[in-house]
Amino acid sequence: MNLKYLIRMPAILISGILAGTIFLWLAFLIPDKLIYEHGAESVEIFTGEGLYPFVGNTPAEELDNWTDSLMIHTACYQKEDASALERAVAAYRPVYQDADPITSFRMDVKGIDNGMEITSYARYWHGYLVFLRPLLFFMDYRGIRALINLGVVFTLLLITGTLIRQKRYCLILPFLCTALFLRPLAIAFSIQFSSVYYVMIFSLFLILVCRNQMEQDGRYLYLFLINGMITAYLDLLTYPAAALGIPLVFFLATGKMVNFLEAVKKTIGAFASWAFGYFGIWSGKWLIGSLVLKRNVLADAMNQAKLRTVTVTGERVFARSAVFLRNIKYSFYGILIPAVLILGLFSVYLLWRHRHRAKQLVWHMLPYLILCLLPFAWYAVFANHSMEHVFFTYRLIAISVSSWLCMCAAEGS
Repeated sequence: MNLKYLIRMPAILISGILAGTIFLWLAFLIPDKLIYEHGAESVEIFTGEGLYPFVGNTPAEELDNWTDSLMIHTACYQKEDASALERAVAAYRPVYQDADPITSFRMDVKGIDNGMEITSYARYWHGYLVFLRPLLFFMDYRGIRALINLGVVFTLLLITGTLIRQKRYCLILPFLCTALFLRPLAIAFSIQFSSVYYVMIFSLFLILVCRNQMEQDGRYLYLFLINGMITAYLDLLTYPAAALGIPLVFFLATGKMVNFLEAVKKTIGAFASWAFGYFGIWSGKWLIGSLVLKRNVLADAMNQAKLRTVTVTGERVFARSAVFLRNIKYSFYGILIPAVLILGLFSVYLLWRHRHRAKQLVWHMLPYLILCLLPFAWYAVFANHSMEHVFFTYRLIAISVSSWLCMCAAEGS
C-alpha cells in the first residue's frame, strides 16, 4: 500500500465519521409527532408476533423482533430535555423494570411512567435511524417491512440479471445458493437483518458493473474501506463479515486469471481496508459519543467487547469448536439435501476440470480456502456473541459456501 492510500484512507474515514454524525443529527431534526404515531401503531404488530417469531419452518428463519422493536422505539422516543444532536448520539429509549423491548415500548405508548428508566445505547452508531426516522414519518412497521420485501426481491433479481447480461452463467448458481444460506425470507421481514444484506448486495453489484475500473490503481481498496464503514454505521453486530466476505469472493471470481500471489495480495488488501473502515468508524463513534455526552462511551464499548469474546454464556462454559458446529448446524436447517447436492456436484466438477493440472488446482484453491475460513475466524474471536445469537450469526457460513462454489466455478489461473 503506497503513500497515496495512507493519506486518502484516513481522510475518507474522518469524512465518514463527520458525515455520519451530521446525517444522524439531521434525522433527529425531523418533527417527532408522526414518527411517534406510526411507531405507536407498530407496537401492535410486535405484540401480536412476539419477540422471536418464525417466518418459515426452521430456526434459521427466526426473526429478531426484540431488536426491531428496540430500533423503532429508539427512532420515535422523544427525550424532551435532550437536543437533536444528543438524541442522535445517545440513542435514548425508556426501559420498564428490565422488561423486554416490546413490553417497554407498549408501556411507553400507554403513558405508564412508574418504573421507567431512560437508557442509552451510545456505543453503536445506529445509522439505520437515518433511514428509519424518515420512513416512520410516512408509515408504520408494516409498511417498512413491505419496502424491505420489495428491496430483497429487487436486489436478488438485479444481481441475477447482471450475471446473465454479463454472460457469467457459471456464477449464477453460486450466487443463488449463497442467497439461500442467507435466508432472504427472514431478511425481508427484519430491519435488524437487512442492514448488512443491503451493504453486501450493493457492494457486489458495484463489483460486477465496475470490475475493470476497480482493477485500475487498486481502486477496489476504496470500495472495501467504505463497505466496512457503512457496515459498522448501520449494523448492530449481526453478521457484518458477510458484507466483506461475499463481495470479496466474487471480486476474485470475476477477475482476470491471476497468479496465486496476486490473488492473496488483493485478498489481504481488501481485508485490511475493510477492517480499517469498520473498526475505525466504530472508534469514531466512541470519540464523538464521549465528547457530546461528556461520559466515557469507550469504556462501555470495551466492557461489551470483553463480554462478547469470552467462551461463557451464563453459567455455561463452552469450546470454540461448539460455536463452529452450532452455527454450521443452523446454516443447513431445512436446506441440507439441496445444499449438499449442489456443493458435491460443484466439487466433482472442479476436480474433473483440473484432473490433469493438480499443481494449478492447489494454487487456484488457496485464496478461496482462506475466505472459507473467515466465518470461523469471526466465531473464534466473538465466541460468546456467536453462541448466544446463533440464529443470525450462522449467516456468516454463506461466505464459506460462496467461496467454495465460486472456487469450483471460476476459471482460475
